Amino acid sequence: MMLLDCFFPPDIRVEKEARSLLKAGHEIFLLSVSKGDMPSEELVEGIRVIRKKLPQNILTRAWNCFCRQAFFIHPFWKSTLEDTVKQRNIEVIHVHDLPLVNTGLSIARKFNLRLIADLHKNYPEVV
Repeated sequence: MMLLDCFFPPDIRVEKEARSLLKAGHEIFLLSVSKGDMPSEELVEGIRVIRKKLPQNILTRAWNCFCRQAFFIHPFWKSTLEDTVKQRNIEVIHVHDLPLVNTGLSIARKFNLRLIADLHKNYPEVV
C-alpha cells in the first residue's frame, strides 16, 4: 500500500517505484487525493489507485492541519489508511514524504506491518 498526499497520476517517482514493484510480482495499491471527476478507484498501468476526497468542512480541515503540525499525525489519512489496510489485506505500508511518515507508522504499528518511508524532498531544508 502506497500513501501519497497528492494527486495520482502524475507523479513520476511514485509511478517508477510502483512499476518496479509490479515487475517484482507485488500487487500495488496507491491511496491518493481525489479531485474533480477523477474516479474513486482506477487501475493505472497495473497500479490499483484508490482516491479519497479531502474533507471540505473548515473545522475538519483546521483540525487535520493542527494535528499534522502538532503531532505529525494526519487524522483523515490515518483513518483512511486504517480502513484500507483492513479492507485490502495490506502487508506493507509505503509512505511518500515526511509529513505522512508518523501517520503511516501509527497504522503500521497497530497492524504489525512494515513501513517504508520514501522521502522525496529534504523537508528540513524546505521548512
